[in-house]
Amino acid sequence: MTLAMRLLTGLLLAISVAAAHGHGADGREPDMFLNKETATLRGEAILDAMITNKQLSDTWTQKTLAGIEVETNPKGGELWIVSFSNPAEPDPAKQTLFIFVNETGAFVGANYSGK
Repeated sequence: MTLAMRLLTGLLLAISVAAAHGHGADGREPDMFLNKETATLRGEAILDAMITNKQLSDTWTQKTLAGIEVETNPKGGELWIVSFSNPAEPDPAKQTLFIFVNETGAFVGANYSGK
């Protein structure tokens, strides 16, 4: 193999390795962390699982998205808070459910207070 071919092969290999390990502007892997859309989808999936597992009543199938925000997780990273409302819930104190997921989509917890 000529020197030019070896240099070209090395350059192509270096580019492919860099592309395979690309990071976002903040140094994180871009596809491993949630954004607003994926956090919402993850919150909906968790809520649906809670209905299926009878942790919530079937009235929660009538949920609507109430809000979504991201905060700094006290344990490090991001904490997404996805809230849903259910006007069919008879207890007014339980008409809004807050679901907490970390930046990778892992379920952290859920409650009616948002804290």
